[in-house]
Amino acid sequence: MRVLFVTNPGEGQLYPMVPLAWALHAKGHEVLVAAPEDFLPKISRVGLIAAASSGPLDLVEIMTTGSGGSLNPADMPWEEQVHAAARGFSIVARRTQEGIGALVGEWRPDVVVAESTNFGAPLAAAAHGVPFVEHRPGPALPTLLSKFVAEELGGELPEPALVVDNCPPGFQHDDVAPGHVTRYVPYNGSGVTAGWMLERAERKRVCVTLGTGLPHAPGSWSLLELMISTLDELSVEMVVAVPNPDEVGSPQWKGLPASVKAVGRFPLSVVAPGCDLLINHGGAGSAMTALVNGVPQLVVPHYGDQFRTAGQVAKRGVGLALPVMEISPETVKSAVSALLETPAFVDSARAIAAENTTLPGPAELAEVLQERVGR
Repeated sequence: MRVLFVTNPGEGQLYPMVPLAWALHAKGHEVLVAAPEDFLPKISRVGLIAAASSGPLDLVEIMTTGSGGSLNPADMPWEEQVHAAARGFSIVARRTQEGIGALVGEWRPDVVVAESTNFGAPLAAAAHGVPFVEHRPGPALPTLLSKFVAEELGGELPEPALVVDNCPPGFQHDDVAPGHVTRYVPYNGSGVTAGWMLERAERKRVCVTLGTGLPHAPGSWSLLELMISTLDELSVEMVVAVPNPDEVGSPQWKGLPASVKAVGRFPLSVVAPGCDLLINHGGAGSAMTALVNGVPQLVVPHYGDQFRTAGQVAKRGVGLALPVMEISPETVKSAVSALLETPAFVDSARAIAAENTTLPGPAELAEVLQERVGR
């Protein structure tokens, strides 16, 4: 079976699909991953074969200026945020649909698998009569997003032949139709493990991350500095897992406290098991990695679906939400202290982590894919 994966140019979009792509390859299927040209090196680094769906494409620029949206829409109502995101993803779909269609026509896959924010893939697959599979990033995106994208693109979007739902039912949103439920297997990139990462710290260990895209945004570095200075007063050990300043064009650190281990851009799946708390921005990869490792989390959402994920974290009792517009030393201290001192958060997180281990994994999903949509 030939499987064409399609992703928008972001690690948060690509990484959730990597375990399935590896499983298919291990079973002898042919796998190709399509994305805009400047994202192809990142696909190659995860050990997969890449092909261009378009020329270079700056997703952050499109989502901020090209769509009329904002990376920090503190004053935007939720529906307006979704509409802004839909305009951005529609622009990406228009720029990539022709290239995806050319790959489908030339490579002739048996099935096209695309992450939930890529709307060019289902249109291209339908045009060639090829089954399309939607791969969720973890918690499902709001159905309102697809509705707005369809309006932007001027027509109905094709229905997927299968929806890969890799979110434990105990954490999935109640307002979405369930897909084919499978285990969430974290993939957060590559790295080299240090000995201390495999050991429990003498003090409570708190990991701080903002994912792969947010550190490039204005204001994120001042937030990190506030977090670090505040946590230093709580006598915890901090792991700061964000890209190094020179990687994102930010000023160098002014000086880190002795309590900080700055690991740079590093896979959370390695660090998380040894942590007592994970502070993140509400990106699906960060939130799900904490969740399936049974680690409580403090979510600091900035925009878009991060608020929706943060709300789910609080609703399911696996952590707390603290929107970026409410951040202060006092609110951070209060939230972190509550999370570290209240066993109920750990119990809830571990319950969902245990549920995740009972679900079928990528190898079983590869078989389902062949049975359901293989030709």
